[in-house]
Amino acid sequence: MVTALVLLIMSQYQTKNRKNVLMSYSEANIENCLSVPHRKKLLWPLQRGGAAFVSLKVTDLNGNEFNYQSNGAPLPKGCGLVYSVKTAVKRPFVVKWQIVNTGFEATQAGCLRGGFEDSDIGTCKRKEATAYSGTHFVQCFIIKNGVCVAKSKEFILNIE
Repeated sequence: MVTALVLLIMSQYQTKNRKNVLMSYSEANIENCLSVPHRKKLLWPLQRGGAAFVSLKVTDLNGNEFNYQSNGAPLPKGCGLVYSVKTAVKRPFVVKWQIVNTGFEATQAGCLRGGFEDSDIGTCKRKEATAYSGTHFVQCFIIKNGVCVAKSKEFILNIE
């Protein structure tokens, strides 16, 4: 009886404070996430001054769509993700996406990633899915005439 009561109280405490605990945990691990050895170095010369802004639309397991803020509350596995980028750079340009997974599950699956990938929905969008627990990130780079003329900040994604 006492054990059940303790477990109930702990469960209520964890649920109430879950977001705060997970956010603190995530913030504590962001620097480690960003400096992983499998993150490839930029392949193009960087021209300073350009900006790009990443947004993310999530489709949850029930088919509901919503916008996700960088370093937001953890998402469950199995969600659909569509990243978009906005920039003031005039076309034509190419968008390269750097998707970096971290953590035990991604390591075990051989899917740490960290290289550069093309948009796969039009010019400025990339489709992904939540598959591995941990803190991951996406960054995009605007390439024009062989030069990186704009880049985004790292967009942090937390997965349960």
